[in-house]
Amino acid sequence: MTRRRGSALLLVLWLLVLLAGVVALGLGGARTGTGAARNRLALLRAGWAREACLEILRSRARGLPEDSLVPRVLRVDSVDLGQGIWCEATVADPAERLQLNRAAERALAVLFGDSAAAGAVVAGRPWPAVEALPAPLARWAAWLTVRGVGLVNLNAAPREVLATLPGVGPDGAAALAAFRSPARPLRSIDEAIAALPEASRVRVLARYDQFAAAITFRPSELVVIATGHAGGGGLATAVTATLVPAGGRLAVIRREAE
Repeated sequence: MTRRRGSALLLVLWLLVLLAGVVALGLGGARTGTGAARNRLALLRAGWAREACLEILRSRARGLPEDSLVPRVLRVDSVDLGQGIWCEATVADPAERLQLNRAAERALAVLFGDSAAAGAVVAGRPWPAVEALPAPLARWAAWLTVRGVGLVNLNAAPREVLATLPGVGPDGAAALAAFRSPARPLRSIDEAIAALPEASRVRVLARYDQFAAAITFRPSELVVIATGHAGGGGLATAVTATLVPAGGRLAVIRREAE
């Protein structure tokens, strides 16, 4: 009899433990569900902030001349949208860099200082990203891109990229960089050639058609990364958008959500 009572008591205790576990699991699930719902709401708010930042940037561009649509003018820094929501947008002009999948092998050889490396890069096209290049070429990543149409912006490209243009060379690149300024941008091929030192000018004139086909004086497209932030948990969502000037505004032609 005593043994039966002991067994019954043990069974009751096990049932109580099991019931407590089920209750705890239910409460934990409820807490997890509430946390997940809160995170989903925060991400929705961050998405709204992201889109707001993209529209702020586009509104800045309305009515501006095309040669004024440059990253330093359009960038959006930490806009507080209230309720713990804020956004930012970085802007890049692909024409400031050499287009990895479109650049002439000779231009790549000038940048790398190595014709064999340039030939290997051309043979490996198309490259999905600059980061996919072999490690020895990683130091050139800052001057390369896989975006854009392959033109080089004379008013924005650094000397290293300008030097790759047909006939320009290091001396011509230094002269172009010294001549241009935000207040006095280059506006024509003749003006650009006139700014070159004599030796570079002779080389460029000998390859005039190639030089003219490789350059631009303003961004033909811009790549924008707009990021929205919500709450204190560091939740964020971003979109990469490609925009092109169109009738006094910037039109979105491509979106790549995070």
